[in-house]
Amino acid sequence: MFGGHDAHVKRTCDAIANVVETPAFEGPSYDDLTKLLICMTPRSGSQYLGSVLRDNGLGLAHEHFRYTGGSIEDVTRQFGLKTFEDFVRNRIEKNIAAGGVFSAKADWMQFLPVYYLGAFHHYFRSAHYVYLTRRDRLDQAISRYIATESRYFHTTYHAHKDAVELVPFSAAGIKAHLDHIMALENAWEQFFLSEGIAPLRIYYEDLASDTAGVLSSIFVFLGRERPADLLLETEFQIVRTGKNEAFKELFRRTRQEERATFTAEFTAEKTGEGS
Repeated sequence: MFGGHDAHVKRTCDAIANVVETPAFEGPSYDDLTKLLICMTPRSGSQYLGSVLRDNGLGLAHEHFRYTGGSIEDVTRQFGLKTFEDFVRNRIEKNIAAGGVFSAKADWMQFLPVYYLGAFHHYFRSAHYVYLTRRDRLDQAISRYIATESRYFHTTYHAHKDAVELVPFSAAGIKAHLDHIMALENAWEQFFLSEGIAPLRIYYEDLASDTAGVLSSIFVFLGRERPADLLLETEFQIVRTGKNEAFKELFRRTRQEERATFTAEFTAEKTGEGS
C-alpha cells in the first residue's frame, strides 16, 4: 500500500503472527493517557530527543514496539503474553510516566505492525504525533553508513568509537542508506496523508542548535505546562567527525563523475549510431 510495499507489509505481519496471535483489539484504550509518538527516521537525533523528553517529564520515549532481533519474543516470554494486543498493552502499561504520559518512538518499520494489526486504530488514533527528520538527508545517510559500518551509533557506545576512522568511503553504500531514508520518509508522509494527521514537524538541525525551543514546542503541542528550568544535558550527544564532511564531498564528486561518464558514453553511442 505505502510505496508499493504490500509484500513487505504481509511478511512483517506474518513475522508477528509467528510469535503471538493477532485477533482484533478489544481491551481498554487508555484514553486517559497523554500519548506521544515520535515518528522518526534513523540518525535524526531520536535517542537524544527521547532522553530530554524523559528528563523533563514527558515519558520514556524508547522503541517500545521493536520486534526484530528477538525483542518481541523476549517480552512475550518474560510476561507470558499470548496476543499482539497483550504485547502492545504491556508496553503501554510498563512505560506510563508520572502525570499519565505514554511516549514511544518508532521508525516506519517498527510502526508498520502497530498500524496494520489494529493497535493504531484502537490505541493511537488520537495520539500526538511528532515527526522527527533531518533537512540534510545526505548528511543523514552518511551518518547512518558510518554508524552501521563502525557499530558506533551513539556516544554511549564507547567501545566502538575508534572504529569510525577505519570506515572506508563507499558511494554505493551511502546511496543505499539515502534510498532507505527517503523510502521511510515517503511511508510516513503517506501515513499522515491517509489518516488525516498533522504532526508537529521538528528537525535534527533545530534539535541540535535550539534544544530548548524544540522542547518548548512539544510542550505546547501536548497542551502541557513547560517546566521553568528545562534539563538539556543527557548521556547522548551528537556523533560527528570530519569524516562526515569528507565523505559528503567525495559522494557528490563521485555522483557527478558518474553522471558525466554516462552522458559522454550515451552521446558517443547515439552519435555513432547516426553516422
